[in-house]
This record gives sequence, C-alpha cells and structure tokens, in this order.
Amino acid sequence: MRKTLHAGSLRELEHALNGGIIGGKQVVDGYGLVHGLHGKTLIFTTPLGTTTFDDPTGAGLTYQQIDDQIKATGDPGPFPLAGLLAKVVDRSLWIVELVPTNGIVMTGAGTANPIFGFGSATVTGVVYAAPDGSAPKLLSDNAHGKPTADGYYILVETA
Repeated sequence: MRKTLHAGSLRELEHALNGGIIGGKQVVDGYGLVHGLHGKTLIFTTPLGTTTFDDPTGAGLTYQQIDDQIKATGDPGPFPLAGLLAKVVDRSLWIVELVPTNGIVMTGAGTANPIFGFGSATVTGVVYAAPDGSAPKLLSDNAHGKPTADGYYILVETA
C-alpha cells in the first residue's frame, strides 16, 4: 500500500513516521508552563492507560512534569505509558513511543484534550513499516531541504 505523508517540518515528518501524535494548540505560556491541567485526563488505548494530571496549586506544569506524570500512570503490562515520551515542540505537545512499535492511540474523551488541542475525536499515530516489517520504503520525496509552500511530502510503501 502506498501512503502520502505531509508535515510542516522534517522534524514533524519523522515524528509522524514513528507513530507519534501532536496536539493542535500552542499550550505553553511564556514561562514554559501549561495551566488548567489539575484533575484533567488524557486517555490512551495504545498503550493502555489514563493520566490524571496533578497541579493542586494551579501554578502550571512544565513539559517535564507533564512527561513524568504521563509515564507514571498506565497499564503495567507490555506497553506501559512509561514507554512514552511527551515533549513540547514549537509550543505544542508531541507524544511518541520511546521505541516506535505500535503507534499511539488516544481517545477523544480525555478532559485535557481541549487544552492540548487534540479535540474530541480519537487520535491515532501509525508506525510506518514495509510489508517485511522493515522501515518504510521511500518512493518519492520533496524533502531535500526545500519544502513546498505548505510543508514536506513523502510517498512511502507500507504493509
């Protein structure tokens, strides 16, 4: 199967190929803090787990605290949330597996979704692999350091 991927930057394209998801909103204030998270949730189905954020003072959480709180929750089974990396890139939340294997699936039911710009729909990250399980076969790209007017496109062959 062939799939065309589009991203605004090479970094975003790599994140997408590794099954990561990106929030659609700039969430970090001028001091690197995200406010309004206390008691709010992110609900993951792959890997399985729900993160309920803890910020009782309302001072805001740093991206490192957000990452730590996501990793501290979840199913202790084969795919715990501890295997995720949450980071803030260009003031938006990016989440990816430390070892890209399954991709990330997050439901739209989390109460923190609007804060991070994920919305009410399920968000699915896909780890792209060729039919033999190897890295996807790059068929065509325009990512030679010269993006089109709206970003980068690549055509890959996948399973």
